[in-house]
Amino acid sequence: MAYAAVFLLVLAYGVLTPLGLRVQWAERQLLLSLFPPEAGARALEGARNVIHRGWPSLVASELWLLLLLAACIGVFLKWWLLLALPITGWVLARLLDRQNPYPRTMDWYVGQFLRQAERSRARAEIEGDEAAVARILRLQAEIEASRETLGALRVQTLRR
Repeated sequence: MAYAAVFLLVLAYGVLTPLGLRVQWAERQLLLSLFPPEAGARALEGARNVIHRGWPSLVASELWLLLLLAACIGVFLKWWLLLALPITGWVLARLLDRQNPYPRTMDWYVGQFLRQAERSRARAEIEGDEAAVARILRLQAEIEASRETLGALRVQTLRR
């Protein structure tokens, strides 16, 4: 059972890391297109919080912790797993990054960000925060407007 858990952690790292890098790149491009460089950090952070909730924040987070957890479990099973698991996860992530099985156009990522903004708006409506609803609606309109210009853009990865 522990071997299965270790295998799943390494597999999750390998599959989610390239996608997370693409999500971060797409988010950065979207925010750069919406806000000029002189825009305040508060506005930029507020927009990022709206589109980054949910699964985008999960796959764009510190996924190396999955490898660390797998190595910690693996060291109790076999000592050599401490070295083999991180190398295996890294190789799997690089292979998937080169094969590029993830969506390639910015349009898909912008659609995902719009869905997250819609969920944030629904949450704000339930909480009764009218100011947040108005901000999110404005942000959604700006994202929709930029979707036409960014839609055909090919997504790249952020290199670590």
